Amino acid sequence: MLAITEIRQTSSEEIVKMTSSDGAVFFVRKCYLNVVSVDSLVNRVDSAGFGGAVLSEEESEDVVSAAFAFGAETKAAEYLARCEQCRFKLAQKLLQKKFPQDAVDAALDRLESKGLLDDSRFASAWVRSHCATKYQGRSRLLSELLSRGISREVAVSALDSFFSGDEDGGGVSEEEMCAKALGKGIRLGKSGDKLLKYLLDCGFPYGMARRAMRGE
Repeated sequence: MLAITEIRQTSSEEIVKMTSSDGAVFFVRKCYLNVVSVDSLVNRVDSAGFGGAVLSEEESEDVVSAAFAFGAETKAAEYLARCEQCRFKLAQKLLQKKFPQDAVDAALDRLESKGLLDDSRFASAWVRSHCATKYQGRSRLLSELLSRGISREVAVSALDSFFSGDEDGGGVSEEEMCAKALGKGIRLGKSGDKLLKYLLDCGFPYGMARRAMRGE
């Protein structure tokens, strides 16, 4: 069980710094606390004296869990500052950093609620970036998005937007993308059945691939 000797407000009204009797420091976002009331704990610490306010086992677990959640949030924010992330892959990164699953879930739920983490935004950005250099069809792109933990509904929406031909979505049709893939395949020295297989592997429908090869 923890004994808290000091609680200080940080520059953010939402975050407090707690110091335990053994010198351990916990930075906690108040919203992650489910059992402990910060205001009540401050009063207990003020009246406890030198030894600090001794927390129950349930309260101790709540503080530690909240500290892990804030740590996971901080690390996740670092990743998001570099580039868009999807929830599934970001969760994997945090778990690899040894954050508990419940802390990861709480942190990512908050980031989603604040609009800092958004699978729809990630999916759209990923498709535009990926297709700038790799010419692939809808089925291949859908598979790639699903493998990144994007829901089918979100993935389909992102692909519908990208292949709609509008400027915001990407301004390209799947047929135009297939033509680009055809040109790349030819530059790679492919022809005949090998060229057809290449287009199919890129995720284009058989009929579309055949029409592209015939120049239709």
